[in-house]
Amino acid sequence: MGNFTSITAVLAFVIIGGFYFMSTQQQMRETNRGVAHDEYAVLARSAAIAGSERAKQHLARSFTEESFEGYFNQGTYDVEVTISGPTATIISEGSVTASGNRHVTRTVREVIESAPESPLSGFGHGLLVGGDLVLGGTGDIVSIGVTDSTAATLNANVHTNSNLVVNGDAARVSGFGSYSGSITATNADSTFQPGYNPNSDPSAFHAQTVPIPTVEPLQLANDFGMDVNVSTDMPGSWDPFGQWNCDLSGTLMGGSAADPRVIYCPGSMRLQSLLVEGYAIFIAEGETGVDNFLRSDVATYPDGETSSIAIYSDGDIALNGNDEVWAQLFTNASLRYQGTIDIYGSLVTGGSLNFSGSATIHYRPTTAELIPPREPDPRLLLVAYSEE
Repeated sequence: MGNFTSITAVLAFVIIGGFYFMSTQQQMRETNRGVAHDEYAVLARSAAIAGSERAKQHLARSFTEESFEGYFNQGTYDVEVTISGPTATIISEGSVTASGNRHVTRTVREVIESAPESPLSGFGHGLLVGGDLVLGGTGDIVSIGVTDSTAATLNANVHTNSNLVVNGDAARVSGFGSYSGSITATNADSTFQPGYNPNSDPSAFHAQTVPIPTVEPLQLANDFGMDVNVSTDMPGSWDPFGQWNCDLSGTLMGGSAADPRVIYCPGSMRLQSLLVEGYAIFIAEGETGVDNFLRSDVATYPDGETSSIAIYSDGDIALNGNDEVWAQLFTNASLRYQGTIDIYGSLVTGGSLNFSGSATIHYRPTTAELIPPREPDPRLLLVAYSEE
């Protein structure tokens, strides 16, 4: 009887153990299948994301519709990019082949907007100086130079990437004053008087350095699309041995607002009593001088009163007494002047500047076509994201 009981107990143990073993094996197989499925899902998702990233690289280069397929790791992706105005929709389906020739898929859907391209920050000031800036004199030295409705919200702001010194309190700037170094001023609020200040911000304040590009004249002319090389295309205005290698006066044909005429001088350049019919960009390898006046016959622009002429000079820009210049001015060096001068536009100098006396900048905003061209802005804004 005792042996029978022992045998029964052993058999029961074996049977129970067998059931337990089979149950455990079944659970392990189900677990393995689940893990395998999860692994395939991860691979499919990774492929979908890889396709979406490739689509964004395409949009950064060209914001246009596109469709393509590709491989990533152990999966594939199938991508469709559609465009509606400034918005792009990316649908990227990743797929992985699992056991039994099953396909595990995951889809990534993104809605992208093109980030707005803003002009170089240095071209949004009435006066921008790379070195020390000294302001003095009396009356309006930086004022508003437009008369249309845009004047109500326009400021002729001044910035220096170094130290700002204000001599006295009789000079007036119709905008904010900012500096990246230090300020010395008797009464900054008296000098800086922005016409548009809805938040009652301080009129003078410390600010980060504003990037000022260094202009390479020949490269810039090629970037814009050179129309005229004075040394070869205008032999009557070219003197390789004179003080002014390029000497332009009278009336000069310009271009349109969308396509300004680009005039390049491979030396020093003088613009004397010059009227431009349309829009123009002047670029000089050396100094640039203006005598009497430089102006355009363009009075207004479709979006408001803006500059229609630009000057880019590697050397100083020199103005004489009673000069009137209707242009935005840029120099890698500085501005030299004497007597009464009036600039209807803006001024950017890479060097220091002592701006006082009877000099006045009547600020007029620039147009995008007069700003140095640059690579397309690759920034993209993610509006929506989902996975399926």
